[in-house]
Amino acid sequence: MSENDGTFVKKVAVVDIGSNSTKILLAKVNSEGSVFPDQERSFPCRLISSETIETGEIGSSEVEKLIGVLHHLLEIASTSSPDCLVLVATEAFRNAKNRLQIIRKIKSRYSLDPMVLSGEKEAKFIASGVCADPNLKGNQSFQAFDLGGGSLELVECDSMKKIFTKSLPLGALSIDANYPFDFNNALTFSVREDLGKNIYTQISKSGLSLIQGAQLVGLGGAIYWLRKILSKRKFADFNRNHTISHNEISELSKIVCDMTIEERNLEFPEIPSDRVDVLPIVCIVVEQLMRFLKSECFYHSFYNLRYGIASQLGMSQDLRILSDQ
Repeated sequence: MSENDGTFVKKVAVVDIGSNSTKILLAKVNSEGSVFPDQERSFPCRLISSETIETGEIGSSEVEKLIGVLHHLLEIASTSSPDCLVLVATEAFRNAKNRLQIIRKIKSRYSLDPMVLSGEKEAKFIASGVCADPNLKGNQSFQAFDLGGGSLELVECDSMKKIFTKSLPLGALSIDANYPFDFNNALTFSVREDLGKNIYTQISKSGLSLIQGAQLVGLGGAIYWLRKILSKRKFADFNRNHTISHNEISELSKIVCDMTIEERNLEFPEIPSDRVDVLPIVCIVVEQLMRFLKSECFYHSFYNLRYGIASQLGMSQDLRILSDQ
């Protein structure tokens, strides 16, 4: 595939305000929706905590950190002179009572109006991203999940290209903030059992189907770090180790759940502190999802929400594709 596939190439910048980090994708896209990434950057910027869950608002210190991260990302974007720059926000903004004040502050500072995506819209863009992955082009059907800090986005595309999407409040930070346990501690057997059952129940009620032969695809920063850990554990080249098995996840889950936060930091020094604290939750969510789908393995793709938005912008000049209208 080359940039000339399609009738028009333009440069886009997509900034994604997530619940645990804020990211940017700089890419070229053509009118067929193919995405050719030039640069990606991600900075920690946690917006969800037990305090935000309790108050329903993103705190002032978190907002100031976000403003600083956006300044840096927009400077990066300016170096590529994009034809189109969009700023989107997901679960943390969806649930924040003070999101309008934050949006006004961002607009006043940078003359940009962040689009707060609904869960359904977010999942649909994730589906577009997966469809744009050249390594998955031959798949007639797929099921995908994007495990973020605030939510778990589920996507299903059958052989007739009918797409089902569902957003569940099963992001690692949401569980950490809502579940009555301090995940800095090692998890007891009863906590692991109870949390696993709770997650499995919510997934089983989501409406997700059991499509025989469908490729399962995993996305998001949490899955990236799982792949990092598992590649290192089996001395595999990260760039070649795209597939993660259910057995690998189950074994890792048992290991990390028996560790305190201090032990996890020592065992996984390459994992950022804003990822290692919720690592047991990530393992349990993925393990239960794969258990429900009866999946032996999944494929890790980088073609996520940002790629889906970029792909759609390549096929349309209308920014109203980001709205729910």
